[in-house]
Amino acid sequence: MSKHVTSVYGGTMLEVVKLVKGLDQNFSLKKAYINTNSIVAVELDEQKTKNFREEPDSFPEGLDKRTAFSTVSFNGGAVTNYITVVGSPEFITSKV
Repeated sequence: MSKHVTSVYGGTMLEVVKLVKGLDQNFSLKKAYINTNSIVAVELDEQKTKNFREEPDSFPEGLDKRTAFSTVSFNGGAVTNYITVVGSPEFITSKV
């Protein structure tokens, strides 16, 4: 799920799988890259993890029923950005 590439701005980029909610209220998955130097926090997204367990049909097919989701916050200059990614905080941070 994750691999490292070098950022043109310095540091290492972590490849993650991002959870995106569409206009139809269903979720899709997209690949994203985060500069590991800009990560502020990684926390379990309890609500999305609970929603997945209760309403798996609104999530992409093929996800294991034990899948957890995490919110990654990262410094985006003057603001902090947040994305939801596939994986537990322990899994995500083990890749940093």
